[in-house]
Amino acid sequence: MFHIVYNLYPFSEGFFLPSANIVQIDKGGEYSHIIQRALPTTISAYQIEQTAIVERLFQLIDLLGVKQLETKFKPPKAKVNTPLDKLLADTETKKVIESYVFRNLDLFLSEIAQNRLPLTLDAEKKTLAKDVLIHFPKEDLLPHLYFNKSDTGIEYRLQLGTETEKWNIREHQVVPLTNTDPAWILVAYALFRVVGINGNMVKPFRQKDSVIIPLDKEKIYFRQFIAKSISRSRVEAEGFQVLKADTLRSTRLEIIENILEKSWLLRPVFEYDGATFQYGDRRERITSIDIPETDDREITVHLISRNADLENTRMEYLVAKGLTDTDRLFSLTETIGDQPAQYTGLYELIQWAALHAQDLETSGFKMVSPEVDGKNIALLAGSITVNTEAAGDWFDVRGNITVGEHQFSFLRLLPNLRSGNPFFLLPDGHFFMIPSEWFTRYADLATSLQVDGEQMRLPKALFTLLQAVEPEAVAEQLPLIDPEKIDYTPSENLVATLRPYQLTGTKWLIGHYQQGLGACLADDMGLGKTLQTIALLLYAKEQEKTLSEGLISDSGAQMDIFQAHREALKPLTALIILPASLVFNWQRELSRFAPSLFVYAHVGPKRLKDARALSSHDVILTTYHTARQDLSLLEQVDWHFIILDESQQIKNRDSEISKVVRGLRSARRISLSGTPIENSLADLWTQMEFINPATLGTYPAFKEQFQVPIERHQDERAKARLYARVKPFFLRRTKEEVAPDLPALSQQIFYTEMAADQRKRYEQLKSAVRNEILSLFDDPKTRLQALQALMRLRQLANHPLLTDADYTGESGKLNDVMAQWDVIQRAGHKVLFFSSFEQHLQIYRRIFEAQKIPYAWLSGDTATKDRAAAVERFQEDVTVQAFFITMKAGGIGLNLTASDYVFVLDPWWNPAVEDQAIARAHRIGQTRPVTALRYIARDTIEEKIIQLQERKRLLGKDLFGAASEFPTLDRDDLEMLLG
Repeated sequence: MFHIVYNLYPFSEGFFLPSANIVQIDKGGEYSHIIQRALPTTISAYQIEQTAIVERLFQLIDLLGVKQLETKFKPPKAKVNTPLDKLLADTETKKVIESYVFRNLDLFLSEIAQNRLPLTLDAEKKTLAKDVLIHFPKEDLLPHLYFNKSDTGIEYRLQLGTETEKWNIREHQVVPLTNTDPAWILVAYALFRVVGINGNMVKPFRQKDSVIIPLDKEKIYFRQFIAKSISRSRVEAEGFQVLKADTLRSTRLEIIENILEKSWLLRPVFEYDGATFQYGDRRERITSIDIPETDDREITVHLISRNADLENTRMEYLVAKGLTDTDRLFSLTETIGDQPAQYTGLYELIQWAALHAQDLETSGFKMVSPEVDGKNIALLAGSITVNTEAAGDWFDVRGNITVGEHQFSFLRLLPNLRSGNPFFLLPDGHFFMIPSEWFTRYADLATSLQVDGEQMRLPKALFTLLQAVEPEAVAEQLPLIDPEKIDYTPSENLVATLRPYQLTGTKWLIGHYQQGLGACLADDMGLGKTLQTIALLLYAKEQEKTLSEGLISDSGAQMDIFQAHREALKPLTALIILPASLVFNWQRELSRFAPSLFVYAHVGPKRLKDARALSSHDVILTTYHTARQDLSLLEQVDWHFIILDESQQIKNRDSEISKVVRGLRSARRISLSGTPIENSLADLWTQMEFINPATLGTYPAFKEQFQVPIERHQDERAKARLYARVKPFFLRRTKEEVAPDLPALSQQIFYTEMAADQRKRYEQLKSAVRNEILSLFDDPKTRLQALQALMRLRQLANHPLLTDADYTGESGKLNDVMAQWDVIQRAGHKVLFFSSFEQHLQIYRRIFEAQKIPYAWLSGDTATKDRAAAVERFQEDVTVQAFFITMKAGGIGLNLTASDYVFVLDPWWNPAVEDQAIARAHRIGQTRPVTALRYIARDTIEEKIIQLQERKRLLGKDLFGAASEFPTLDRDDLEMLLG
């Protein structure tokens, strides 16, 4: 391993500059050899990340580089840079350069010390870094000043030490690094930041223990050299006029941040005349010196003694008010908010101060307003009220905020809640600290509100955001959909008996229909989403008919008998958009379960071209491809329903079909999908944008608030917020939950060994294309070529014939599949053969034809009428025991319960697609146990795809049990696949 180790090197006597090295870590975990200089351009080769801290330190090192200093301080008229050592030889120039260097070195060392980063002193390549490593002592170094006034002058000593000990500077290796106050000094290899002195004050005492100040120079010396540091140093003085004091004037309470623990605490400071003591300070008294501004007054020494009894009484008061004493700092016993935030505990302390303000003042305390990021925070608590009222498809939202004596509209708070900024500017210039609880409760609402002037509105579909604000009012205005409370009896026109879970699903859909909300039925494949949707359509048809009859009878207008007839028989006009492979299935199901509905399949070259003719039907079936072609026709109709089957077809929000479908007008929208999330959370956004537009905001906002935090950072809070927002609109049931009567499904992976010649070809191709794939993948313009190269490896793992038509050798996978097929078909079972590659199935097809074995065939080229015939032949003809199906052509919509074995010949990127294929056999209507075998060539990319499937499917599983359809690979994924 390698780390960046920062370094200080002496450019000249007492003049240090920073640098950085890449250092190797030895087996014992210690810093050893210096490899090379650390620069932004060199660290990546050693897998060292350039964090924000590293970037800041590199900038400071660059500012203090010799060449940069020479350029910056070059004489105005000089044509070339003057060497730095010559610049420092000039007294006036040296002062300017030192001032600049010391200021930036102070920033550099502060960053190093705060983050405990490794720092060496004058490290060279020939030395081991651990031998010159600087350490950071836990205890601070304090300055001790001693003055003894006599007739001959004032003896002045500066010593360093702790509260109880002190030592002479001359006796230790003390090196001042900066002339700033506080000063940075080295004591041997220990780095200290000493508050109260600057570096120049140390220098005289490196050679002698004391300095004599002539009496006639005492006031000038004290004003110039001592005055700034006197109040922050430990002082002893003799020979001066002494004034004694012991009155505790007030107890100041300062709100400070514990950076390491990310919390806020109260620090008590006892204020006496001329001195202050922090709680826990072990000094019983302190000496301070009053240095007059004019020469007509004498320097006076103040001796302040502490009142320990009164101080203890004050601390007991704080405990009685609900604070806890922790290491001489106070925290609240119980925080008011329960959500972590950037300023955990700060608002709670402010609220505590506001609550006890009067008592604190009368009890001798003085609260100090904290300053955060340069902002003065008001010691005021706040309250918030938000009210809502349903108005059509919207909720009108109003709210008021009270902070102390200030009042303003909830509208004023929206920018802060949306941006996460906790600092709200008050009219008096102070800032109100918005509590974390408000962000937890109102941030999602604020982000989703649509503002028009002073009016705030929220789409009805976002009612879940109001449940945390006004749960009772929302429940009254828009009750939660509970299927158990939906009054529904299946229509007499429904020629089917709904299973209990199907009845629940139908009621759930009806609840959304009644409230005018879209919904996604996301049941497992094979649980009857089609039947539940048909039951909903029959319900809606009868509701519309009842409504039409009521309008006719209640109308005062005279209607002719034909108009009344038309109104009474008003078509439902439900548009169902689905893959071409499912048109036949829907026609058959509608004809079987709902013969009373007037159904039209809008497909083929002879389809209708008149919108009025279309709108005279109850149900119109069309494909995604036809919908895109006939957009101008379909958008002329105000659809009562638009239903998408296999709605993951619109997952690409930028695709033309996705935009077409989302743009059609409809009073109600339903989507059906067993895998609402296939590729990423972007799929979920598109689903919601179809069924209930604006529920998840714009895509950029959705990506920032949910997709990136969840997918990249596994943000559980973001995941919970997203789930709460979409949960009311998705109903997801698995076979295990609702169909325990389904026969068992046995799944296993069958590992095959490649034939010798096949393996040789595979390894040759892998070696040849590995680097090619990686290089092509890094360029977005050639990424598709990289995926095509990956596909060649997948094909070769199946059979070399897929990459070389002249191959005459064997395939290990083919031999194993045919051997198992022979056993299974002899036992009388039927088998579905699925593959991603039609060419792969063609190999098996040729073998079957050569051996005169009957089979059924379905691929993307199979015509619609031939699809139905192939399905019927396989289901009804006992001699047809094999059905060859390409994954994309037959993975959805087919009922193939005659089979009880499924062979998945090669893995697909998305395991959900494989699950859908298996569900062709394992579905309602199956009476026998089903066995699914996945064939994987050992030691090939297929094994790695299985690993990738498991990794990629976790995200979808968390929400709806889906996974990734196409390889959204990153560089790490690719290297794993080729490893």
